[in-house]
Amino acid sequence: MKNWLKRVLVKYSNINQKPYCVRRKIEEEVGRNPGISFSELKESLGMANGQLQYHLRKAEVEKKDGGYVKKEVCQSCELKGLCDSNCIK
Repeated sequence: MKNWLKRVLVKYSNINQKPYCVRRKIEEEVGRNPGISFSELKESLGMANGQLQYHLRKAEVEKKDGGYVKKEVCQSCELKGLCDSNCIK
């Protein structure tokens, strides 16, 4: 199969997925490759710029030192990172 056709099929296979499935894929990819850049993430997931930007804002990832990493979650309280204390360092 031609490369351009593979890219088109991969890109449009994501269209009908539920938003939480897309975000889970983003979180898994970032977990496997901490510090991954936006363009690398876009290429590996086969997503469009706007689609990836939207889901990155909703996913449990954050930009740190030019790349994306999973958000730190508070382990010492039940609020799981939403607390105002200094649990997360």
